[in-house]
Amino acid sequence: MRIGKFANTKKVGGVKNADLRSWYKSAMLAHKMQADTIFILTDSWNVQRVATSDRGSREEWNKTGPGVKWNKAFQQALKTLDEENRKRRAAGEPPKAINRDEWSLRHEYYPDLQTPPTPDWYYYTPKDLVEGFVLTREQYKPKSIQTTSGIKRKKSRKIDFSYNVIQFVPKNLWMILNGGGRGIRTPEAFRPTRFRIARLQPLSHSSERD
Repeated sequence: MRIGKFANTKKVGGVKNADLRSWYKSAMLAHKMQADTIFILTDSWNVQRVATSDRGSREEWNKTGPGVKWNKAFQQALKTLDEENRKRRAAGEPPKAINRDEWSLRHEYYPDLQTPPTPDWYYYTPKDLVEGFVLTREQYKPKSIQTTSGIKRKKSRKIDFSYNVIQFVPKNLWMILNGGGRGIRTPEAFRPTRFRIARLQPLSHSSERD
């Protein structure tokens, strides 16, 4: 599903392939099938991006002081998570749901730990996304006219599709956004770029306060 700027990343200064995530591939498959109404169920918008610089050698960084601390902290975090879940099972509680990767565990247990080197990123804009959607629809457009499920629109209109988004958020999102507690997400993780697609924002959302 790489097309337009997502295929030719040099147009946006990219030095490698785009880092396509989350809902993007599913949405593009829907456009490939010419769906005029697309429903997205997601827990995070995430971001579509491409590296515009080299991040440097991770192997060399691992040998530095911060690198050694990072790797030790990751191993300790795995043990801590296993111990927490052992206690939760003994108490008849469900396990803590968190990815067992270094970044997720760092956010949970060591939020102030220095991170490995990362490249500079170009974050695809809503305009870039819409361009990709339109190009995909044009590329896979059938020769014969098919019946649509939505309201008919003028043929001259370039944007002939719509999105319906349902976003699942933690019950304690209000607390996380205000910097309280130790959630899997940090307040920065909910910056506006993660909540929009083609300049659309969720019409409404609610969260139950504990």
